Amino acid sequence: EEARRAEAKAEDTKHRTLKQGEDAFGEQFNMFVNEQETHKYELTSKHEKTVKRFECIIEELTAAHAKNKLELHRELQSAEADRAALVALHAAATRRLFSS
Repeated sequence: EEARRAEAKAEDTKHRTLKQGEDAFGEQFNMFVNEQETHKYELTSKHEKTVKRFECIIEELTAAHAKNKLELHRELQSAEADRAALVALHAAATRRLFSS
């Protein structure tokens, strides 16, 4: 009887120890999962912020490009007008020179 009780007590202790180990493992696993979820959220948040920042940069560069393109077009028109005026002056000077 004594041996049976001792064996039952040992078996009970073994089961309690296993249960405590399982509980501890479950707790550690849940902490790990929560940390991973937090890390995933932080990375997703950083990624979204980075994407938004790059979208803003692209918009700014696109606007600057359009502005520069417009300014270059105006400068080109002005240069073409200057060239036309010089051609007309040259033609007038040439006519004057050969008409004398």
